[in-house]
Amino acid sequence: MRRLWFPVLVVLLCFSANAFATCPTPPTGPYMVGFTTFNDYTQDQSCYTTSNTSAGSIACSGDPSWSFGTGTGSASVSFTIGAGDWVGATNHWSAGSWVDFTSLGGTSGDRFEIDVDVEHPNHTISRYTVIFHGGPNGNINSCSAGPIWAYFDADHGDTVTVSIGVTKTSTGTIVITRPRIFSQSP
Repeated sequence: MRRLWFPVLVVLLCFSANAFATCPTPPTGPYMVGFTTFNDYTQDQSCYTTSNTSAGSIACSGDPSWSFGTGTGSASVSFTIGAGDWVGATNHWSAGSWVDFTSLGGTSGDRFEIDVDVEHPNHTISRYTVIFHGGPNGNINSCSAGPIWAYFDADHGDTVTVSIGVTKTSTGTIVITRPRIFSQSP
C-alpha cells in the first residue's frame, strides 16, 4: 500500500490548478496599481459554457483563448457579486479580451459580439456591448490593436453574465481570449 501512495501523489500534483477550478471563480484582491484599486473577477476558462470552440492562441496575450469553428459558436459564464465582495465604484467595472479576427473578402458572414448582461436583484437586466464587429469593419490584429475593453455598472447582489457570440464562414478566423473582468475604484 505504501508504494501506491507515492505514484498517486505524483499524478495528482501533475494536474494543473485549472483542473480543480472553483466555479464561479472567487474574486481576488483588492490590488493597488498606482492610484487605482481593483478587484479581479476574471473567471477560469473551465467555468465557461462553450459551443463550437477549440483551444486557441493569441501571440500577444498569455491568456487562454478559444478558436471558433465554422458556423455559430459561443462562450458564456455567470457569477453573482456577493455581499462581502469588494466593489470599487459601482459604475467602474470593466471587461475585455484580446481578439484576432480575419474575414477574407470582408464578408458579413464573419462576425462576433462580446456582451455583459447584469441582472439586478429586482430582475431587471442591463446590457453592455463590449464590441460588435463584422467582416465589413475590417480585420483585427490583437498585437496591433491591443485588448478591447468596455465599462459597465454592477453592485452587490447583481449577477453578471459575460457572453461571446460568433458566426464564422469557412474562410474566416476568429480567436478570442477569455474575458478579463475587473471592479475598480478610479
